[in-house]
Amino acid sequence: MSTRNGVSASVALLAVAMLAAIAVQSVTSLVRESATIDELQFIGRGISHLRVGRELWGPFLIGDHHPPLPFMFSAMPLLLSRGIGYPPSEAEWMRMGVWRFGRHFFFDLNMPRAESILYRCRLVTVVFSLLLGVLVFHFARMLYGTAAGLFALFLQSFSPAVLAHSRYAIDAVCTSFFILLAICAFYEYAHTPSRRSTLFAGLAFGLAQLAKYSALLLVPCFVVLAATVPDGTGRRRGLFGRMAGLAPIFAIGCLVVWAGYDFTTGRLSEIGITERFIGAEGGGWEFPDAARLSQGAFRPGRVPLVPYLRGLWELRRHNGMGHPAYLMGEVSRHGWWYYYFVVFFIKSPIPLLALVALTVMLRGKTARRERTDDWYLLVPLCVTFGLSVLSRQALGLRHIFIVYPLLHVYLSRIVTVRFPGAGCRALFRTGIACLCAWYLYGTVRIWPHYLAYFNECIGGPAHGYRYLVDSNLDWGQDLKGVKGYMAAHQIDHILFEQVGFSALARHYGISYERLSDRLSRARSPEEAHIKGVVMVSATARADLWDPERRLYNWISRHEPVDSIGYSILVYRF
Repeated sequence: MSTRNGVSASVALLAVAMLAAIAVQSVTSLVRESATIDELQFIGRGISHLRVGRELWGPFLIGDHHPPLPFMFSAMPLLLSRGIGYPPSEAEWMRMGVWRFGRHFFFDLNMPRAESILYRCRLVTVVFSLLLGVLVFHFARMLYGTAAGLFALFLQSFSPAVLAHSRYAIDAVCTSFFILLAICAFYEYAHTPSRRSTLFAGLAFGLAQLAKYSALLLVPCFVVLAATVPDGTGRRRGLFGRMAGLAPIFAIGCLVVWAGYDFTTGRLSEIGITERFIGAEGGGWEFPDAARLSQGAFRPGRVPLVPYLRGLWELRRHNGMGHPAYLMGEVSRHGWWYYYFVVFFIKSPIPLLALVALTVMLRGKTARRERTDDWYLLVPLCVTFGLSVLSRQALGLRHIFIVYPLLHVYLSRIVTVRFPGAGCRALFRTGIACLCAWYLYGTVRIWPHYLAYFNECIGGPAHGYRYLVDSNLDWGQDLKGVKGYMAAHQIDHILFEQVGFSALARHYGISYERLSDRLSRARSPEEAHIKGVVMVSATARADLWDPERRLYNWISRHEPVDSIGYSILVYRF
C-alpha cells in the first residue's frame, strides 16, 4: 500500500482538470435533454420530504421502496428558489402518491419554470459526481499510490456510464458516493481501528443505507472482509473478535438511519399493511389513491425504523411482482439471471473490458499487500453481480452503477505493474496509452448522448435499441431533439409514439398524433393508412406493456431511416 500525506501541485492540477472535464461534459449535455421519466417523481418526492417532513411517514406513498436521502439532496435547490408553486395544503401533498404528485408539481403548478427547476436539481447530481470522482482518486491513491489515483480518476472522468448518470436528478451517483465512502471508511477502520475510525465507518454505513436499500449489500461485504482478510494492524484477533468489532459500526449505522427517518416509531404488525391499499387499486403500478386511502391507517408505536422496514417490505413485494423488461427482442416480466452481465458487457467501453482482462492476468506482478487490499474492491463487486442474478427487476445499468467506481479504483493498480526489461515496459505502456486513447475517443464522440452509449461489439449506439431500452437508452430525454429535428427538416406534423409526457411534448410545440391511437382504430396496420413521418421511441417500440406486442410486431418489420439521440427512431412511409 502506498499512501501520501499530500499531493504535488502538478498532481493537484491534473486532478482538478479531470474533475473539470466531468463538470463540463455533464453541464453542457444536461441542458440539451428533456425530463426523464423518473426525474419528476424523484424531485417531487424530495421536495415533499423537505417541505412536509415526517408527515409523509403516515400514508403509504408509491416510492416507499426508496430511502429519502438522494431525493432530498436533489430537491434542495428549490428551497433557495423564488416563485416555486406548491400545493395549498398539507393534505394535497399526500393524497396522490409520488408518481402523480411529481407530474402535478411540474406540469400543473410550475410548467412555465419547469425546465429551470429541472436544471437546478440536476446540478446537485453533477456536484455528487465530482465528489465521487474525488473519492475514487483518494481511494485509489490510498491503495496503490498517486499514479494509480490519477489513472482511476481518468477512467471515472471519461466513463460514458458515469457521465450518463451524472446529469439527471436521480439517485445512482449519490448512492454510489455513499456506498464507496462506506467501503473506504471500513478499509481505514480495518487498518487503523480506533474510536474515530469506528465512528466514521458507522456514519458512512448509515448514510449509505439512507441512500438506497441496495446498500444493504455492505453487510455481507463487511462480514466477509472482517472474517477472511487480514486487518493490517499486525494484531492477532480471533474470528469472534473481528465479528464483534462490526457491532458498533452497524449500531451507529442504525442510529443514523433512524435519525434520517426523524426518529419515527411504529408497529411491526403494520409493516405489510399496505397490501390492502394496493389491492384496492387492482395491484397496478401507480396506485394513485393508495396514499389517500392509507392516511390514518398507521398507528403510533414504540418500534424504531418501521418506515424503513416498511420500505424493505415494499421492495421485496415489488421484486416479487417483477417488472416488464426488454432484452435483445424479448420481453419478460421477471427478467433474466444474466441480464445485468449483458448490460455491463455491451454498455462498457471495450478498452475498459480489456483493462479488466489485463489487470486480472497481471495480478501476480504486483505487491502482496496490494493483492490483499484488492479484496476491499473485489468482494463488493462480486456481491453486486451475485445479487443481480437473484433480482427479478431488470431495470437498467443504474441499478449496478456502483460497479464502475469500484472497477476504476481496482483497475488503477495496473500502473503499479513492473516488468524487468525496458522493452517490455515500453510495449506495455504503449498498449495502455492506446487503450486510454480509444477510451477517450469513444466518450467524446458520443457527446451529448451518453445514455445511448453501446460499445462496438454490437455495432455502437445506432444498434442499441435492438438490445436494450428504458433507462439503458430511452428515458424520454430526447423530446427537445424531436422538436429540433422537425424544424430542421420542415416537418409540421408527425405520428409519434413514446413512453414519456404528453404535457412536455405540447410544451415544446410538437404537433403529433399518437401512433397507437391510429393503429387501434383500424383492424390492421395496412388499414390505418400510415403515411409520412413516424417517430417511435425505443422503449415504445419494445412494447413492454402489451402482451400481444402489436406495435412491435408491425414496426419491427421496417427499418428506421434516421434517429434522434439514438433513442427515437424515425421512419418514413
